[in-house]
Amino acid sequence: MQYEELTLRPSTGAGAVDVAAVNAWLGAQPYAFFDPVRGDGWHLSGSADEMRDNRAKRIADPQRFPSGVCVFVFPDHVSIAKWIPMAAESRMFDFVRWLVRDGEWTVQLDQSPPEPVGDPRRLFPIGIDEHDHTVDTLTEGVRVTWDA
Repeated sequence: MQYEELTLRPSTGAGAVDVAAVNAWLGAQPYAFFDPVRGDGWHLSGSADEMRDNRAKRIADPQRFPSGVCVFVFPDHVSIAKWIPMAAESRMFDFVRWLVRDGEWTVQLDQSPPEPVGDPRRLFPIGIDEHDHTVDTLTEGVRVTWDA
C-alpha cells in the first residue's frame, strides 16, 4: 500500500499503549536504534549493519534523518513514518505484526479515517513476510553478489 505514515491505536482494554513493553521490544532488535539526537523515537533499518551506519549518519548530521522507518511511541498511540528501502519496510511489518498480536487495534493511513487493523499483511506489499537473506550478516557459507 502507498502511504507515508501509520497511526496505530489500541481499541480494546484501557486503550493505552504499554510504552515500556514497546520500547523494550524495539531496544532488543538488532536493526533498531533510539534517536541519539532528539531522543524521542526509534529508527528501523534493514539490517544490523545498516543500523550502525544509519546511527553514525544521524550523529554526524543531526539535521537529517537517514532513510528507513521512524517509530514514535505515545501512551495512546504509535506513529510510524517511513522513508523506505524495502528491507526496512519488512522490519516495519515485523514491528506492526508484533504490536497488534494481542487485542484489537485501529490503523489510520496518513489522513484517512481509522479502521480496524485486521491482518497486518494487508498494509504491506505482497511477500513482505518472506525473509530476505541478503540483508542479514552472513554467518555461514559464501554470499555471491554481482552487478549487471
